[in-house]
Amino acid sequence: MDKERLYRELAGQREEMEPGERLAAYLRGEETDCLPYGLLAPEDALAHIWGYTKGQVHRSFDLRCEMIRRKKEEYKISGLSVPMGLRGIAEAAGSVLAYPENAVDYVKEYLVMDYGALDELETFEVEKNALLCGKIEEGERLMELFPDMGVSTDVAGPFSTAAAMRPIELLLRDMRR
Repeated sequence: MDKERLYRELAGQREEMEPGERLAAYLRGEETDCLPYGLLAPEDALAHIWGYTKGQVHRSFDLRCEMIRRKKEEYKISGLSVPMGLRGIAEAAGSVLAYPENAVDYVKEYLVMDYGALDELETFEVEKNALLCGKIEEGERLMELFPDMGVSTDVAGPFSTAAAMRPIELLLRDMRR
C-alpha cells in the first residue's frame, strides 16, 4: 500500500466506532477502528465514579436503569447484564450472603458445613427458586425498557461455587483426601 492509498482509506474511515458497531464489523471481517474490547463489570467502577454505593446499585432497579442510560450516553457502552456473580449459584442453592453497603459481598452462612449436609441437598428447579426467578424477571424488565440492547449474565465456575457453599479451609482439606 502506498502513502496516497493509505490516506484515501483513512479519510473514508470514521473517527470512532461505537462498541456494538465495532464488534459487528469485526465479526463480519470488516475493518474496524481498533480491536473490539469490553470492560468486565464496569458497573462497580462507574457506581463509585458517579457517587453511588454498591448497596444502592444492588437494591435499586431504577438506579441500575439510570446507570445503563448514562453508560450508553457518556461511554457508548451498551448492553444489559443480570449478573449472578461468583457466589450466585451457591446463594440460589442455600448459602446466605451479606451485601455490605460499599464492599464486596461475602458468604455469611455456608450451606455445606459438614458431610451430612451433602445428603440433604436437593436439586432445585429454576422455576421454583426465588433468587433465580428474580434474576429472570429483572432481565425481562430490562429488555422491555431497553429493547435495542442485548442481555447477558455470568455464572461462576465449579470451584468458586464450591467455595461459596463450603468454607474454603474445609474445601481445601476435602481436596487432599
